[in-house]
Amino acid sequence: MKHPPTGELMLVNLPGVGSLLARAWALYKELFPKLLVLAALFGIGAFLNISIQDSLISFVREGSVVAQGFVRVLNTVINIAISGFYFSFIFAAIVYLVDEKYRGRTLTLVESFEMAAQRYVDVFVIGLLLFLIMNGGLAIVVMPFFFSIWFYFAFFIVLLDKERGWNALAKSRYLVHGMFFRVFGRYVAITLLVFLAFVLVWLLLALPFIGWLLFTLCFIALAFFAFPFYILYEYFRYQDLVAVERNIPFHAFRGERVGLRMWAVAGLVITLMVWSYNVLGAQGRERFAQLVIDRAVDAALPLTSVWTKNIEKSSGWLERLRVLTPSKEQ
Repeated sequence: MKHPPTGELMLVNLPGVGSLLARAWALYKELFPKLLVLAALFGIGAFLNISIQDSLISFVREGSVVAQGFVRVLNTVINIAISGFYFSFIFAAIVYLVDEKYRGRTLTLVESFEMAAQRYVDVFVIGLLLFLIMNGGLAIVVMPFFFSIWFYFAFFIVLLDKERGWNALAKSRYLVHGMFFRVFGRYVAITLLVFLAFVLVWLLLALPFIGWLLFTLCFIALAFFAFPFYILYEYFRYQDLVAVERNIPFHAFRGERVGLRMWAVAGLVITLMVWSYNVLGAQGRERFAQLVIDRAVDAALPLTSVWTKNIEKSSGWLERLRVLTPSKEQ
């Protein structure tokens, strides 16, 4: 692949959505029993996560403000442990299972677990960094959209390219560079496909008598089947980007890492503020809101004073100009 003088990629014909679906389906059929086991483990983790948190909240629903705050903190820890580390582990096991099969080697579930155990923490770190960067992007409304496309493939990079942290994020953007909307279009395609599948399942609720039963069974089945298939689809999206020939080799720019850190810090501040607000009870929230208003007023007063003085000076000059202009004409 050649590059024009600007260093931009020339037009690249990435494989279409049909090719992605066909390749994902072919590998999905070969690995179906193992993928179903991993999807079941993922579902069990999600069920435990929700059940434990709901049980703790119900237990202290009528308790003191301190007890409710403690449970909210505990639920955050549980959510990080299960949604973060456990789900990262399952994701890593699926990716290694798929990648080895794609390269001609069949892994057992135990072997995929052993490989996942070595890298799942890196997946969790990438997820945390991307979460903070996305939250930081909320300061500029459209930025999370760009971040979600630029940095999404960092999850595969930490597992298959052995990059970590900021370098993995930078390499993901490097892979997407010059192909942003083509990458986005392939993401929209699988999202719409999954959405339409769930809409069809929801329509089962319109059936009399057994509609609720069919809906429940089909919803659970679709969730189990769709989850690993979605990862396979994303895996082939990543492989298609890696296969693009580039004359410009990847290296992580220090300036880019600084920018990512700034977004992450902004996201950390926003996240801590929202989390602290949710942990507080009703009275604590009112005090917190009043504190924010008071601080905002204190910060705005000096600016308001300067603004008022400038308006007065400007008004004075305008009045003088109105007086002088007629006198010159006379």
